[in-house]
Amino acid sequence: MTRPPERRFNGTLGRRFSYQDREPQPFFNSPPIVSTMLGILILVHVFRIVLPDSWDGEFVVAMAFIPLRFLSVVDPVTSQGFLDVFGGVATLFTHTLVHADLLHLGLNSIWLLAFGSPVARLVGKQRFLVFFFLCGMAGALAHLAFNMTSFLPMIGASGAISGMMGGAARFIFAGPAVEPGVPPTLTSLFDSRVMLFAAVWIVINLLFGIVGLDPTGETRLIAWEAHLGGFIMGILFFPFFMRKTWSV
Repeated sequence: MTRPPERRFNGTLGRRFSYQDREPQPFFNSPPIVSTMLGILILVHVFRIVLPDSWDGEFVVAMAFIPLRFLSVVDPVTSQGFLDVFGGVATLFTHTLVHADLLHLGLNSIWLLAFGSPVARLVGKQRFLVFFFLCGMAGALAHLAFNMTSFLPMIGASGAISGMMGGAARFIFAGPAVEPGVPPTLTSLFDSRVMLFAAVWIVINLLFGIVGLDPTGETRLIAWEAHLGGFIMGILFFPFFMRKTWSV
């Protein structure tokens, strides 16, 4: 006895769906600008791996954000001239491209895909890049405010990605904050879900910063100030980067 062919309905109501009806989706469905940024972070780390150790150390120092580049004329370790305002300004952005190890890079890559992708879809590639690096700069300045006498290098895209998290919170939890032709408002910022998300993220970073543990339980220095600085930048100023018309 043969099975009768499956009936299909063209209407919306009562239509019978099957897995064959679904179009295949890419495993990483991220916007090209996010994939490009992720590729740059990976290439920079691969470049570090192939460098000799002495050159790698110099490369990290050149790219890293070091507070004393702005505030001191003498390196407390070498007693050599150290003030480098121009280089210091550049490292407000370059520090986001360098990561300590594969774990650091891997965690930031996951968060970049998770939160950077929806942000990029709303703002476009040019505004995404500006938003990314401004959040990274805000994170570095927050780190500077709490560590003015530090000569320890700070590296990583965590501050910039925290900004992506703050920006995403403005529409993931509370819907759009900007309507076509209408200036940005604070409506979504005071949504209870957005405020709860922000409070949880701030408390988590404070705890990890005080205890000195990363999310894997490993003891390491965490630039929690940069996380909070980038997050605050993102959650406050994201609406100004949104397009006048958009869709999810």
